Amino acid sequence: MNLFLKECNLIRKSLVYIMFVFLVIVFFVSQFGSEISDDLETIKSYKETNYSSYTGNDRSIPTAIKPVEGSEDYGTKTAEVPDQIMQMGMEDLIFEYLSNDYGTYPILFYKNVKLNNEQQSLIASYIEEITGVTDLQGLIDSKYILADEETAKDNVILNNYGETGEIWIINPDYKVPILVSYERFNIIMSEVCEILGGGSKYEAENLVSESGIPKTYEDKMQEYNDFVFTDKVSGAYARLFADYLGLAIAMFTVFVPVSFLLRDKKTKMAELVYSRKASSTKIIFSKYFAMVAMIMIPVYLLSIYPTIQCFGYNEVIPNLEIDIFAFAKYITAWILPSAMVLIAVAFILTTVADNSISIIACLAWVFADIGGSHTRMQGGNYGTELVIRHNIAGNFQQMQSDINALIINRLSYAILAVLLVAACVYIYELKRRGKINVSGKLQKLFKNSKRTDKVKPHN
Repeated sequence: MNLFLKECNLIRKSLVYIMFVFLVIVFFVSQFGSEISDDLETIKSYKETNYSSYTGNDRSIPTAIKPVEGSEDYGTKTAEVPDQIMQMGMEDLIFEYLSNDYGTYPILFYKNVKLNNEQQSLIASYIEEITGVTDLQGLIDSKYILADEETAKDNVILNNYGETGEIWIINPDYKVPILVSYERFNIIMSEVCEILGGGSKYEAENLVSESGIPKTYEDKMQEYNDFVFTDKVSGAYARLFADYLGLAIAMFTVFVPVSFLLRDKKTKMAELVYSRKASSTKIIFSKYFAMVAMIMIPVYLLSIYPTIQCFGYNEVIPNLEIDIFAFAKYITAWILPSAMVLIAVAFILTTVADNSISIIACLAWVFADIGGSHTRMQGGNYGTELVIRHNIAGNFQQMQSDINALIINRLSYAILAVLLVAACVYIYELKRRGKINVSGKLQKLFKNSKRTDKVKPHN
């Protein structure tokens, strides 16, 4: 325990750790800080007026406002509707084909893809197979029609389209012809994805995420009841908090253990560390759990403020019971396993190589994971994801529908972290005995390579 506390104290004094805490706080304030207070202000403003005309389609209205039966619209929910998917997918593909300008997100950031003539011809053949249309520009042009003011009243008016003074609307009869089955459509879209590379909108999960069916009054009441009675308000915001802070921990954590572990090498303390009487297991696990604790403490402390904010809902929902432990539960279940495995990877790679290679490895993993998270932003679809996403205050059923996969995911990363640390103990023990010296061999190899480069060839 003494060694654990000493390690915690050393980490606390580290400049890199102080910077880490600062970045986490900035991330919290900028991304989540006013979320609860903004929702409360919105709810209060609606209570001061008559919100009986409330419709679920207004996304600015928080879930905590009870829906009114008989409203015109309750919004939509994601569902796999083949006709919608094929219509939207083909319209997007035709537009991008005509401009040879395909938008993708292979690893988080936007990438513009331009295809060569052969690839464009292949895309054209796919479009023709699906639609039977060769005059694609004519098809797109038929989507918009001129209208008079009377006709335009109940339609979407297109501004800045056509000549000045003309009124253009979307043709209500416009439809992309679809000649193939849904199964064949999906096969073709997968081939389109291969041409464009990763992260295109034509990936199956991306197409489905844009499809939906109308929500019913019962659906909206389920959301309200989940928010108020199941989540007890704080649970809903705890998932959103875990989403934002999970990203921050994933992106910033690795710098702290790497700098901490390389400290001995920089200060010439490696020989002294190796000669300690403490076992390798005690040394490594003390360092590891001290690091995990110091990484997670700022997150737990930051959660106190939004927990207190949740009690503001007592003003608008009578007899409301707030779960004061909700944030701590979600932090432990969602964020802690991610932090554990990233720190474990940093430990084992830094122990083996005695350099900062683990920073590159961990950041590459994190950004690849985040880059593919846009289809699971509102929860569910848990697989091997490192960062659990739930970028909405509510949507309990989406999480619940895939809860078993979520539990397996989090437990797997926690177990993997412990196994990696155990492997790190073994490697560390071998280094203490002088049986391996990866960094020394790499340095020797690098020096020999430099000497070889300097040798001049004989005439």
